[in-house]
Amino acid sequence: MSRSGVSTVKYKAKDINHTLDVDKLRLDKEKILLAFMVITVLLYFIIIMIPMVSITGTAGFINTLFSLKSTESLSAIGISLMTTAFSVIMTFVLGTPVVFILMNNKKSIFTRLLDMTVNIPAVLPPAVAGLGLLLVFGRNGFIGKILEGFGVEVVFTPLAVILAQFFVASGLYIKVLKTATDAIDPEILEITYVMGAGKIETFLKVVIPMIKKPIIVGLILSWTRALGEFGATIMFAGNVLGKTRTMPLEIYTLMQTDITKAAALATVLFIITFIMLVITKIWLEE
Repeated sequence: MSRSGVSTVKYKAKDINHTLDVDKLRLDKEKILLAFMVITVLLYFIIIMIPMVSITGTAGFINTLFSLKSTESLSAIGISLMTTAFSVIMTFVLGTPVVFILMNNKKSIFTRLLDMTVNIPAVLPPAVAGLGLLLVFGRNGFIGKILEGFGVEVVFTPLAVILAQFFVASGLYIKVLKTATDAIDPEILEITYVMGAGKIETFLKVVIPMIKKPIIVGLILSWTRALGEFGATIMFAGNVLGKTRTMPLEIYTLMQTDITKAAALATVLFIITFIMLVITKIWLEE
């Protein structure tokens, strides 16, 4: 073999070795990054799940069952189920038209303002929301004074609980539906317009049937959020036994005397929430 041929072989060998080194370095980096990802995921899982495991462990199976027999706990569960049912109905009735406006008037200033308004409850501290509701619907509030003239009292009543739940939870429903409507092919809507249907008729007869699943999922998420509402409720509705004391407020009350009973009722609330999330997950995957 000539000298030039030998040199060529040497250069090719060096290139191959260099390529192998680069590939090995990439694999090493990939392994390090993968290890980092695994560790962070495990930390996240531990931070989220350990408190839940601690609650159920502290409560125990027997105490959890006994919590369902307690008069105060049963009252709190009943109030929670009743108020959240009304807040979900309110969310559907008032939230669905909001989605219609957001869907059909995307460029208007009002729509942009409305879109920002929907996101306010998600970032506003619940206690601040409760204070705001109190200042509006209280006896000295603008709307509270008007309602008082008709003999309607809001503060420290189940109606206050419903309003607080609606305030903090309705945005979830609207955001789920808005995402669903944004995914609809505009050509489908244009075809209905060409065929003579108006925007409202199209929304009711075409869009709503297309997004039935997101509607149900949005309502479930909204209901689950309302079920766990605490801050706005205690600020606006108070903690009146048999009247405004929901499950989170009963848990808060029990913590001051018996943390085991508080953990037992918290376990019940966790189980209900977990079941609803599982149902939502299954529903989405169908």
